[in-house]
Amino acid sequence: MDVQQKIEDIETASLFSSLSTSSTEARLKAKAKRMAIEAELASFEVKKHLDEQELKLKQQREKLKLDTERAKLLAEETAYAEAEMETSAPISSTKLDIQVNSTNLTQNQSSHDVIHHLVNSIQIPKVEIDKFDGDPLQYWNFIKTFENSTTPLYRAILSNSAKVCQLLIHAGANVNLRILGFNVGGESPLMKCVQLDNKEICEVLINSLCNLNAKTDTRYNALHYAVAYRRYDIAELLLTNRIHMHTASVEGVTPMTIAVDQHNAAMCRILVEFGYNMQKKYKWGETPLQHAIKIHSENCAITLVHMGCKLKRPKEENSYFYLAASEGLFQLMKLLLEINPYYIYEKWILERNLPLSLYQKPELFEWLFAKSSQPASLSALCRSVIRVAIGPYPSTQVQDLPLPKKLQEYLALIEYVNEEMYKKIPLTKKECPFDCPSYCPVTARKCPFLDIEGIDYVDSDEEEEESCAGHGAKDGHLESPKVKSIINSKEKDALKRGGTPRRVSFKT
Repeated sequence: MDVQQKIEDIETASLFSSLSTSSTEARLKAKAKRMAIEAELASFEVKKHLDEQELKLKQQREKLKLDTERAKLLAEETAYAEAEMETSAPISSTKLDIQVNSTNLTQNQSSHDVIHHLVNSIQIPKVEIDKFDGDPLQYWNFIKTFENSTTPLYRAILSNSAKVCQLLIHAGANVNLRILGFNVGGESPLMKCVQLDNKEICEVLINSLCNLNAKTDTRYNALHYAVAYRRYDIAELLLTNRIHMHTASVEGVTPMTIAVDQHNAAMCRILVEFGYNMQKKYKWGETPLQHAIKIHSENCAITLVHMGCKLKRPKEENSYFYLAASEGLFQLMKLLLEINPYYIYEKWILERNLPLSLYQKPELFEWLFAKSSQPASLSALCRSVIRVAIGPYPSTQVQDLPLPKKLQEYLALIEYVNEEMYKKIPLTKKECPFDCPSYCPVTARKCPFLDIEGIDYVDSDEEEEESCAGHGAKDGHLESPKVKSIINSKEKDALKRGGTPRRVSFKT
């Protein structure tokens, strides 16, 4: 019994010890939690104090800002008051002089005489203008004072304000006055409008009879700029108003040269539609088609051929078909062969004296000999003869023939051209860093000069507008269907007004 009693006492003691241990742990946890809450309360008080200080600082800043504004207004009021006091002194003295001298005036003098006497008594300061004293050593400093000086009209053009330009022109502004200074290129206001891509101001200047054919120091005109900066609408506007499209620069560059050099088939088509003479050679002896083939501008070459460029070449020179084969221009070769099937019987093909490019393109090589091994169809030969008989712009003029639409499409060779070729792609910011005026700063509105590379130019001073005898040209323009329609519409408008046709700008 004693043993059992002892066992029960031991179990009771262990139970009480476990209970005391758990209660101790609970008290410790509660104490730790209480201390954590107290720490949070302390940090909350600190944060509250900091927020109050921050609010006070913010209020002090607002008060300081208002005090500063009030001080500025007080200073301005004081300055205006002092200025009024200074200006009131001569006015009062003038009134005093009038009162003193009023005894000399007759009683019959009207108030108009008194006002006239008052106006004459006011002294207006003279404007001081720098004058050149004749010293050659100071000439450069004198010229620097006028460097990059612009007229009000030129500044209105830079700000793209058409209404201000109209007001200035109405007040007598010179629409041809260029920017003053050195190394500015001699750009006319019209050229600057082209660079800024502002068609509205271009129309204002053209309607004000500006000089369309004004040239820079390097003999570029506004059309050069329109083509180089890809201003398609402005180019059509200039061509509608009969700008000289064959003008050559000092190096012999024409607008067509720039369009071909940029591989811009859309601009080539615009120039040809307005009557550019596709047979007219550059000053270094190349035709536009030869230039396009040489630099692999295939879309431009296809455009020229498709719009009726003459393909006949001197016997001592290679044909355009051979030039296209030498450069590996497959699509151009196919178009040339459709227009003139007799190319397949040239000597270099019959003797197998082929250019190296044909061996580098097996599909072109196989196509050429497949064509040479079979005769051309009668319909292809008839199409060739009809297109030669039509002359320039066969694809446009064939629409006037009394033929079914399917046959007209066959004669026009529409499968070789598509609208994707003539997509009007503008300059990117990388190509033209001065895409004015959206992100071009006022101090940097100087568009880059035209720079055409990759051509061996020949310097020449001959007149740019040569006669185009034998091509139906007038003032260097071929009478294309588009030009004829424009001229007819102008004459009709002039007859409606009861006058004679004059140069006006309108949308085509």
